Amino acid sequence: MTKRTLPEPEKNQVCAKADESILEFYKGYFDSVYVILHPFIKIANPNKIDFEKDDYPSKDEITNYCEKISWKEYLKISGIENIKILDIALRNSIGGLKEKFKNDISKAKLDKTFDEHKIYPPSEGGFQEIILDSMLNGLIKLGHKWIYIGDEFGAERKLIFIEDVLNNKEIITDWYKNIFTPKYEILYTVHWDSHFTLFCSNRENIDRIVSEFDFEGFYCDRATEIYWSVK
Repeated sequence: MTKRTLPEPEKNQVCAKADESILEFYKGYFDSVYVILHPFIKIANPNKIDFEKDDYPSKDEITNYCEKISWKEYLKISGIENIKILDIALRNSIGGLKEKFKNDISKAKLDKTFDEHKIYPPSEGGFQEIILDSMLNGLIKLGHKWIYIGDEFGAERKLIFIEDVLNNKEIITDWYKNIFTPKYEILYTVHWDSHFTLFCSNRENIDRIVSEFDFEGFYCDRATEIYWSVK
């Protein structure tokens, strides 16, 4: 029987590999990559939404009845020193790091803050609902009307109309880890155990969208990898 091996996906359609420079991975495709930190979530209207029920709230419910808590604000609330230590604490909370990176003190501060302030952690491994509409509206601002949504391995993709997602006629489920424009000018991509989205394009596009929609994060430099907090 012939062994079946998936072809290598085009790098402008998938997430960078975890063990190499993000900018080097996308070299020749995108000249800039911005790490959009997924915000923490606090329920603003507990009568309208409940994360403890079996039916997870929809994108519109989360957007309308929750508020975003930035990493910067969370550092002040929790007493955790900086975003690198916060990222490590978040990764440890989902068992996403090796034992040598264990940090019980920061993990304890994380758990205490969740309990005392009723703040929910950022999503990992998927596009975060509370910022998804802003991400897509950013594409519309740049003149795009259609997007492809693709799976983690670049083996499956689907063309959808952006407004259908905004109007909840289409849902981007956790199966899809990549959003990219039809001519590959822009890529949003997530790594399966990371609490952020990579925004890949040219610097002009990224600057415009980040400033207009106030995405918290930072630009990758040549040393930045997926596990940037432990480097």
